[in-house]
Amino acid sequence: MIATIVFVAIITTVIIQGITPTYYQPQGVIKDWFSAMTIAGSLSIFINITTIIMTAVLFNKMAIQYRLIKENSLLPICFILLFLTLQPTLITYFSLPNIVTLMLGVAILILYSSYQDNQATEKCFIIGLLFAICGIFYARALYLLPIFIPGMMQMQIGSFKTFAALIIGLITPYWIIWGMGCADISQANIDALAITLQMPVFTTETLSVLFIALLGLFAGVCNLINAYNDNIKSRAMNGFINILSVYTCLIMIIDNSHHTAYYPLLCSCVALQLSYFFTSRQERTYRIIFFVLVALLISLQTWIYWIK
Repeated sequence: MIATIVFVAIITTVIIQGITPTYYQPQGVIKDWFSAMTIAGSLSIFINITTIIMTAVLFNKMAIQYRLIKENSLLPICFILLFLTLQPTLITYFSLPNIVTLMLGVAILILYSSYQDNQATEKCFIIGLLFAICGIFYARALYLLPIFIPGMMQMQIGSFKTFAALIIGLITPYWIIWGMGCADISQANIDALAITLQMPVFTTETLSVLFIALLGLFAGVCNLINAYNDNIKSRAMNGFINILSVYTCLIMIIDNSHHTAYYPLLCSCVALQLSYFFTSRQERTYRIIFFVLVALLISLQTWIYWIK
């Protein structure tokens, strides 16, 4: 409830302060396939809000369905909404990272549904297909594909057939596009994958990224210590979230000039980690820690939107 109120307040503030159009420059792996366009500010905010809510609901459903948290709870939604609103650009401007995170959430859901499935080749093909579609619109999504390989091992479906299905799913859309003559090799947009290392600039937004990454690290370590009480399936699925969270942090460090590309996924992973942490501990001390954390996040948002 608190997160929803804060989310609505922030959206209202953004609208009152004025909505500016978004100039969208294509960032996919195929050059000149989409033309640059100007997207109305109201449409940008509508797309972002809808995508963020759908992502939060998806990850919350995933957490409950696959027992990634100890009890039925809306904590994942709470944390995702609070985390994502720490980055104003992901709300006010048309943001492909939000859409990519929603699609990757679907990919994770498919991965989890394939646990110990001897016929998982079709599902692995679909995961590769989702990444290919993401890459067409936003090339940096492809940097997140490698972590799904140990994810497949975690789900006990790693084999030559499933790895081949993943790769075939990845190349199929590009093969079709090339075969139909819609694009050729010369249109490969390698620049969209370029990584430019730069010294980080410590702003409120970058400090919030660091804060969330540290929360994920802390919760991940604590959850590993507590994981011996879980069954093998829950350990495998929560373990993948921990690995994905760490991997996303490493990618953000390496590609720090585009850290917002990976921020929504990091928020979703840390939200699940923290939800597991708090639902597996019922002592009064942890309830106090929870409310202190929420108060701190709201204080950061107050600074970003109403004081700074």
